[in-house]
Amino acid sequence: MRAAKAAPLRTPAEVEALVNDNIRLAYFMANQWLHLNDPDAALSIAMAGLQLAAESYEDGHGATFGYWAAQRMKWWMQKEVWYRRRIKRGGGVVHISLNASVT
Repeated sequence: MRAAKAAPLRTPAEVEALVNDNIRLAYFMANQWLHLNDPDAALSIAMAGLQLAAESYEDGHGATFGYWAAQRMKWWMQKEVWYRRRIKRGGGVVHISLNASVT
């Protein structure tokens, strides 16, 4: 038997409030990564990380929301950079059919 999914940690209104209160942090983090992306892409990635942080933040775990959000945005930026490097090197997903002949 599968375990039931956990309830969301925050309501959509709480998530929206956290995101709106920390938009300046997203701009700051995006400016740290401008050398790797254009400004719009960097801000978009930072905002996605901020949204992720707002949805996953739990009170009482010893970290302030600002610290939690900065780490999530940094992680999201690093993930995007890794993905772009992998694609640039031609390292996309390779599918091999099991019916393909071996040469």
